[in-house]
Amino acid sequence: MATRATYGFHSSRKPDITIYIHHDGYEIGAASYIAKALEEGGETLNDYFTVESFIRANGRAEITKSHEDHGDTEYRYDFYPNADHTGHCEAGIITLDSIVVKRKRNGWTDVTWSEKEFTVRDFLYSFGQQPVVYALNPWPTGTTGEQ
Repeated sequence: MATRATYGFHSSRKPDITIYIHHDGYEIGAASYIAKALEEGGETLNDYFTVESFIRANGRAEITKSHEDHGDTEYRYDFYPNADHTGHCEAGIITLDSIVVKRKRNGWTDVTWSEKEFTVRDFLYSFGQQPVVYALNPWPTGTTGEQ
């Protein structure tokens, strides 16, 4: 059975763009899609991705009008660039320190969504992509994963 999800990308200068993927929208699948976007374009990992690299890396990704355009999705993810970097906000660059907001439908007869906010780093680490996180940058000082 398909677990459908939409992925919203936000920046301060570009229009918002929403991506729809029909399969593997649960957290582990979404983390895998993010990891593929970080790997897109070469043999080495990038420490950032954009909506463009997310689409190129994930062959089933389709541009869609909005989250609401797909009423049958179980998950919605929104990516927000790190507000501490003006250039990232303007260009829509998503780094490990950017924010991803995960929304999960509370049930098919319920129109409400549960919501949780992560850094991209914490989301990847929490949902099966620890090797990607460690390969890019072990936990910076002061974060939950500090060893």
